[in-house]
Amino acid sequence: MGPGTDFIVAYFNPWIRNASASYTGSNPYQDGAWSGPEFLDPAQITLIVHPVGGSPAGWWSLHTQLLQAFRPIRTETTEPEIHWRSGGKDFMMYARPRALSPEVKNLYTGDVTTSCSLEALDPSMYSGGENGLHSVELSPYATSGGLAAPLSAPLSIFTAVAEGRGTLTNAGIDATSLMIRIDGPVVQPRFLLVGPDGAVQTFWIDIELLADQWLEIDTGNESIVFNGVMPRLDALRGALPLLAPGESTIEFRSASDGGDATAHISWRDRW
Repeated sequence: MGPGTDFIVAYFNPWIRNASASYTGSNPYQDGAWSGPEFLDPAQITLIVHPVGGSPAGWWSLHTQLLQAFRPIRTETTEPEIHWRSGGKDFMMYARPRALSPEVKNLYTGDVTTSCSLEALDPSMYSGGENGLHSVELSPYATSGGLAAPLSAPLSIFTAVAEGRGTLTNAGIDATSLMIRIDGPVVQPRFLLVGPDGAVQTFWIDIELLADQWLEIDTGNESIVFNGVMPRLDALRGALPLLAPGESTIEFRSASDGGDATAHISWRDRW
């Protein structure tokens, strides 16, 4: 939608946020008493569109495209991505369609304005567009001429790093989830994440992957899936981390020689 298309966007506001509190505690409603933790409500996104139809038939042709775009998601498990550009920067939200209301009083001319709305249970905005999904690919950490030491170890422990370490940058203001795909062969894949403040988080998966097997890890939804079908959160040791705003370092390791194993790590900036 927008310039160069048959749909003029007259109004679009994905930035409205409302915070609410959980009304619990001994004095949740009395004067001067905060009720407890505060959270962002789902975001309601309003969109007003003017299809440039020129006639009833032309309007209907364009309106069917809106019907397709705003159809119910039904049983699909993935959240639709809504992308837009503002100030030369691409953004994205996960939002589902909730209303499509054309003003049909001018239908005979094809000059119809349509009010639309979407709802985002996750009110966060993410980096969007072709370059919004960042990624690094690592092979298991290997060393030569010394010991494999943690990133936080004293520099006096000598180790020459050959591979397995990468830099992750979250340019947003909120911690964001990591999507990690591990392709075998590898024994007990493990990760060490050092945040911008130097805090170290580690986790590993008590599993052995063969050459044709893989794991998919979502640290935000706290899910681990083996070969695309089998949940294996039971094999997790430690806690799945989020990527803090700023620059972090991650290390991919194995309980044995990782060989041709790879870890593909992707994420989006989050606001």
